[in-house]
Amino acid sequence: MTNDKVTVASPATISNLGSGFDVFGLALDEPFDVIDARIISGRNVIIDDIEGPGAESITRDPARNSAGAAALAVLESSNADFGIELRIKKGIRPYSGIGSSGASAAGGAFVANLLLDSPLPMEELVRCAAKAEQITSGSFHADNVGPAILGGFTIVKSYDPFRILRMDVPNNLGIIVTMPNILVDTKEARKVLPQSVPLSSMVYEVGNAASLVLGMCR
Repeated sequence: MTNDKVTVASPATISNLGSGFDVFGLALDEPFDVIDARIISGRNVIIDDIEGPGAESITRDPARNSAGAAALAVLESSNADFGIELRIKKGIRPYSGIGSSGASAAGGAFVANLLLDSPLPMEELVRCAAKAEQITSGSFHADNVGPAILGGFTIVKSYDPFRILRMDVPNNLGIIVTMPNILVDTKEARKVLPQSVPLSSMVYEVGNAASLVLGMCR
């Protein structure tokens, strides 16, 4: 092993950007989670501590915690012969709408990858993190974990097979995030979405989505 301890900062993100539901995502400079990891014996993941906003509501069970599940997914995908202990410092309040669980999943996947002798490709790393996000959101989506891992503006080209694209954002792009003092559970919010939309609405939104991508290129 080249390292047995690593620390990463994993940023907040904006998903469902514009008309890009489950497709477009954007990384923010701040806030961010900080995740410490160290190698342990065995092939399991242990969450030693969680602190920060909303920490009391976050489980330490690695199978149900997005950071723990993502780290475990990376270990399993790489057939690693060691385990990982995580310490999580939340800088992003859960249920805030800016990718709190996604930041933890991305950070958990990223620290696990840094500990590998042969790191996974970035696209596979995003897939592992998205798999962990499914635990908290109830659906496999990568528009938070994608930009959290890759940075910039990301486009999920397809989910099966999984393909994600990345673009730099314009230097003069500024983002203002307003967060009302309410808690919105992603899994519950997704339940109210319609399963189909009229063709005319789809055509209109495809135009909006294409326009947003064009804007990112300027």
